[in-house]
Amino acid sequence: TAVLLDVAEGVVINVDVTYDASSRSLLGTYTPSKSGQYQLSILHEAKGISTHIRGSPFALNVIPGATFAQESIAFGSGLHSGVAGDNNGTATIQALDANRNMKNVGGDEWVVIVKSVLMNDYQYGTTLDYGNGTYSILIVPEVAGPNDLSITADGKHIRGSPFRINVVHNAVHGPSSFVVDEGEVSQMKAMTENIFTIQAVDKWGNKAIYSQEHPHNTSVSVESESIDTSATQISYGGGGKYEISVKPVVSGEIYIEIMLNGKDIIGSPLPVSVQPGDFFADTSVATGVGLRRAQAGVQASFSIQSKDAGGNDKVQDDAMFNVTLTLVERPLAPFGIKMFRTNATNEVVVTGTQSFIEEGQYLIQYTCFEAGQYDLMIKDFHGNSIAGSPFSVHVAPGQLSGTQSIMTGDGILKGIAGHISPVLVFPRDAYQNYILDGQEILEIVLTLKSRHQSKWEEDDNNLVGEHNTKQLVGASSDGSFHLDYVTVYAGVYSLNVVTFLPGGLKASYYSSPDFATEHLVFSSIEAKVDKDFGSLPTCQNNEDNTCGSLSDMAGPLNIGAKWIGKLKADVTESYEIRVDCNDGGHASIAIDGVDVMPWHPCWPYALISTVLTAKRVD
Repeated sequence: TAVLLDVAEGVVINVDVTYDASSRSLLGTYTPSKSGQYQLSILHEAKGISTHIRGSPFALNVIPGATFAQESIAFGSGLHSGVAGDNNGTATIQALDANRNMKNVGGDEWVVIVKSVLMNDYQYGTTLDYGNGTYSILIVPEVAGPNDLSITADGKHIRGSPFRINVVHNAVHGPSSFVVDEGEVSQMKAMTENIFTIQAVDKWGNKAIYSQEHPHNTSVSVESESIDTSATQISYGGGGKYEISVKPVVSGEIYIEIMLNGKDIIGSPLPVSVQPGDFFADTSVATGVGLRRAQAGVQASFSIQSKDAGGNDKVQDDAMFNVTLTLVERPLAPFGIKMFRTNATNEVVVTGTQSFIEEGQYLIQYTCFEAGQYDLMIKDFHGNSIAGSPFSVHVAPGQLSGTQSIMTGDGILKGIAGHISPVLVFPRDAYQNYILDGQEILEIVLTLKSRHQSKWEEDDNNLVGEHNTKQLVGASSDGSFHLDYVTVYAGVYSLNVVTFLPGGLKASYYSSPDFATEHLVFSSIEAKVDKDFGSLPTCQNNEDNTCGSLSDMAGPLNIGAKWIGKLKADVTESYEIRVDCNDGGHASIAIDGVDVMPWHPCWPYALISTVLTAKRVD
């Protein structure tokens, strides 16, 4: 008989002993299920007495059987949780045989795979063989969320495989983070809150849903020279998303730099096309001669550049202006004349009209009929004034009107031959405004119509209709005309007074070469075309009334001038007309509305030939 004893447990395992007749020997068989130290006792029984054979009991060391994957185990925190991109090496495999005896030697080949449950993404792991039946698992999952970790040998899973691992994202990585909706960033509006969202992710593209928790605390910075940094707001919306609000202060192309943990996100600095903000009266500006002066009865104009709150030029037509001129000071009447006007005691208010030009610019036009000093108010329809409003506008009288001028003095009804007969004319324009500093010239013509018959010679009657007195008179310092006359002959005379402007060319000077009405600086009557633009004065933008030159204001390449007059030819033939100007100058000539010389360089001169008709005024 034979008996196998488990020394550690004290358990006896039966041994089957059979006789083999062919070999005339006894064969014992046994199957221990546990590895360890055993004693094998072989006894011979004779006459009821059991005796150990030589060497019995034998000491046996039973080693584990072949590795059996289904009974092998794994343990450690790495089987349940991990960090994307990190080596989760805290899991260990313990190889066991089919009877769950722990292997004490290595050499097994394990296949370790970690696979995302949510995505079709997986990585192979490796094992480190310690040679004693244990193996460390080395896995680097890249996808956050639930992952399945499978451990197999010979295609068989170990006990508990696959294991469900909860993988969290790694630290936020700026260069992998991005703007959720690029459309929210590519187009913005100046001086307005613009909101967009960025998604924080780790280096492997996992959404950093714990980006505001330890140990993932994330820093977010937004920088740009073109935004109001004091208005920038950053708020965490959960799920690794940050809502950012910025207020650009300039329109046009700007760049915004966004950094997470000190590194730029994808595309940063981000290009942004900023449109002007909402119309804002306080920053809008007006320019043009019509802000300072106008002439009664003549349409005056100026332009307004609409802007947003940041001073950016508007482009669209979305502004409405309320333009009013209120008469605040009437000019004094000439000495000796009582002011008499139907509306002299009433309030005078003139309303301007607006029309859109382009690029956020508006043309404002108005016409005042009463001379004086006006307050020009420019407001939006909420009552907010534009920059510089109110402006002070001086409206000068129009050209002298004979029918509206006042003529007085004894000389208009009677006179004494050989004595001065006084005639006084107070000039007014067509709107009854007194002209105190006009350039007009009056001509008085006194023609004898009939003579007294008390003393005349027979031939003296021939003087009737032929005898006349003419004189030209300019205005005095107060604007009145003293047309005093002296007659030689007694009789009845006709007294005619006519007015005309001094001869010359009407010159108009502009602060731009496009001859736009709103860019007219001033006009004058000139005897000839001979002008140095550097010496042309302008005061319309100077509050202290100090004058610079037109070229200082607009620049020498941004000046336009126009002369309008008449030509009278004595003989019908071809005439040469020549224009001299300095380098860079251009000129055109039109006669009777026909361009005889289109826009053409005139340095050092431009010359054209044209036929003028004799005695005709062109």
